[in-house]
Amino acid sequence: MSAYGWFDENSKLVGYLRAGPPEDEKENLQCLEAAGDPGQALAVMSELFKQGEYKTMTFFTLLPQHPLLQLIRLGNCVVETRYFATSGWRVRIVNLHSTLEKIRPLLEIRLGGSHLADWNGQLLLDAGEQKAVLNIGNGRIQVTEARPTEHCIHGGAGIGRLLIGSDEPAEVIRQENMVCIGDAVQLARVLFPNLYPMLSQWDEC
Repeated sequence: MSAYGWFDENSKLVGYLRAGPPEDEKENLQCLEAAGDPGQALAVMSELFKQGEYKTMTFFTLLPQHPLLQLIRLGNCVVETRYFATSGWRVRIVNLHSTLEKIRPLLEIRLGGSHLADWNGQLLLDAGEQKAVLNIGNGRIQVTEARPTEHCIHGGAGIGRLLIGSDEPAEVIRQENMVCIGDAVQLARVLFPNLYPMLSQWDEC
């Protein structure tokens, strides 16, 4: 893989991409990272494709919301989602209470833009060794100590997947065999949407 950059009239780097053929796919030009103007990035990829003996052009480990992929989806392309039982990276909750406190403003935004904006109550998140309650009222959320509530998600370590939005909430709940009580599933859909997290291939090395 090689890095390619482009510059403005003042020789300032304004964009780059990293691309090349994977070791086992010499006829495939693959882009693993891109920043800057998506049109320019696609132009660079097109030029690289013409210079080599490639048959396909692919884009890997880029977020679905990446501007370059949004541009590509305006034309003809194939979108593929791959699932791996062992992906090489994991998520673990170090401090549930602290994590929830840090993302609390984001949770309030998600709640406020949903059909549950007027919902009031307490949601218990049970991650096994750690537990915390989201006290929800008048569009605001407070993170408090664990206590019995009418609405609960008993998810063990799988709670970490909800927090990072690793998949659709209902899918995570099914896969992790979580036990949800009360309005927990509805709240999970609002508070912990699928964020399509992606680890750059460069960071996996």
